[in-house]
Amino acid sequence: MSLISDTIVIDNTDSNRKLWCDLCEYILITYEDIQLNKKNGCCEECWLRFGESRRSEWKRGWRPDKETLERYKLERSILNIKLKDITGE
Repeated sequence: MSLISDTIVIDNTDSNRKLWCDLCEYILITYEDIQLNKKNGCCEECWLRFGESRRSEWKRGWRPDKETLERYKLERSILNIKLKDITGE
């Protein structure tokens, strides 16, 4: 009896599902990323950095300015590069 199936199932029931954060443009990886993206329009990292401390402003449409967002994306990319160097991946 084989426990591995060679069948691939594609779930198209949620065609509105996004794969990328609208703010930082990083891929949504965790369950929290997906849930926060549905609720707040951004990944968990962006929510913790920008939205959580400004909940009422966020609900009214506040988002970080372009310069702040570009600086944040640069910080994240540098951090990812450093982690790859440390882990050797």
